[in-house]
Amino acid sequence: MSLEEDIFKDYKEALKNKDSFSANFLSYLRAELKNYAISKKVKNLDDNDVIVVLKKKLKQANESLQEFKKAQRNELITASTKEIALLKKYLPALLPKEEVVKKVKEIIAKSGASSLKDMGRVMKEAISLLGPAVDAKQLSNIVKELLS
Repeated sequence: MSLEEDIFKDYKEALKNKDSFSANFLSYLRAELKNYAISKKVKNLDDNDVIVVLKKKLKQANESLQEFKKAQRNELITASTKEIALLKKYLPALLPKEEVVKKVKEIIAKSGASSLKDMGRVMKEAISLLGPAVDAKQLSNIVKELLS
C-alpha cells in the first residue's frame, strides 16, 4: 500500500471515529498531495513524491511551532505538535548520523571528490543513494565537513 493510500485510509478512519482534528488535517494533506500531482502533471504520486510534500509540510509545521512558542500561544502549540506527530507517522525513519557519515565517505572515495568544488556531485549521488532516509540539511553539513 502506498503512502498516499495510507493517508486516505487514515482519513476515512478519522472520519468514522469523529476525530475532527485528524480528519481536517489529513484532508488538507490530501489536497496538498493532489496539488503537487497536478503541478507535476501526473495522476498518482509515487512514495518519493509524497515524502517530498510531507517533508515540506513538516518543515513548515516546525517553523510554526517555534513561532507559537515565542508568542506563547498554547492552543496553537498543541495543534502544531499534533500536526507534526501526524506527519512523522508517514515519514520513514532517518538514518543515524554515523551511518550517513559512513555512506558519504564511501561516495567520496568512490567518486574521487577532494574539494568543495565536488560537493554538488557528492550531494547528488548521496541523495540518490540514501533518498528520503536522510535530512538534506544534515547531509549538506556532513558533505561540507568531509570535503573541507
